[in-house]
Amino acid sequence: MKVKIYAPTEKIADEEIKKLTAEGIHGSFTLLPKHIDVGVPLPSGILSYISKDDEERIFALDEGILVKQGEGIFISAMKVIKGTSLETLREEMNEKIIEMSDREKKSRSALALLEGSILREISRYGDMINE
Repeated sequence: MKVKIYAPTEKIADEEIKKLTAEGIHGSFTLLPKHIDVGVPLPSGILSYISKDDEERIFALDEGILVKQGEGIFISAMKVIKGTSLETLREEMNEKIIEMSDREKKSRSALALLEGSILREISRYGDMINE
């Protein structure tokens, strides 16, 4: 089997594998060679596979889709973090969550300023109409 993992801006992985384990919306599952074709929505979770050279690769995914067709497995997710172990992956995820929280605070602040500006303009326009 061959797996290809994509994030919106890059290809994360493209290699031959022996088996893949992922978390679907109905629980964890494993794909082996000759598995039937399937499409599965992926919630946020962990995905791992065993490469042809018997090395485990692990990833954290933030919502995506997995499609197995023939010998190909195609995975697309909004965010993908590659880890070397579950422990380092957990640390990287925590760093990303903190980073996202800071960005979210800035985004919400900018949005509040924009909403306030729009409301002031609507109010001003309403006052002009009523004159």
